[in-house]
Order: sequence, then structure tokens, then C-alpha cells
Amino acid sequence: MLPKGETLDTLEVFRLDMMNKMDEDIDFTVTGMNMSKTFAARRLEIVNSSPSVQHLQERWPALLLEHQVCTEYQRTTNHKLKTELYAALDSHTNSLLTLA
Repeated sequence: MLPKGETLDTLEVFRLDMMNKMDEDIDFTVTGMNMSKTFAARRLEIVNSSPSVQHLQERWPALLLEHQVCTEYQRTTNHKLKTELYAALDSHTNSLLTLA
């Protein structure tokens, strides 16, 4: 479901704006707001066309920023990526130390 008052065309304007600003100094606040606004369009694109990672990287370059990877993970799972990653690493620490 698209955000209220938005269409795929208006969300495309936000996506293009983000792409243009990726070449400049990145304003993480604006990028985060735009990524949040365009989540529905991105989800539709991914589900409907199953694009390659390269295609996603070209169309949504902000998606591969560390902060946006964590934010996107939380949007889709309602869990914090780093918290889950560190907890999983902690649970395997003893086994990993025996390998050294």
C-alpha cells in the first residue's frame, strides 16, 4: 500500500532526487526520510520483478549504505539487525574461539 496521497509517479520523483544527491555529500536525514517514503514502491518493485542486486544498486544506491541496510532490515522484520547479529555472534563465541 502506497503512502496516503502518493502515487508511484510521485515516489519516483523522491527516488530520482535521492539518486542525484548520492553523488553529493549525503544528508542521512533526508535520505532516510526519502527511503521511508519510497518503501512501498521499492517493495512493489522487488516483489513484482525480482530484480538483480546490480539493478537494485543502480536504482536504489542508498539501499546499500550501512545505515539504510539496518533500517531496511528493521522495516521488514521489526528487529534490529545489529542487535540480532551481535547476539548470534555471542552465542557462538565459545565455538569460534576453539577454532583459533
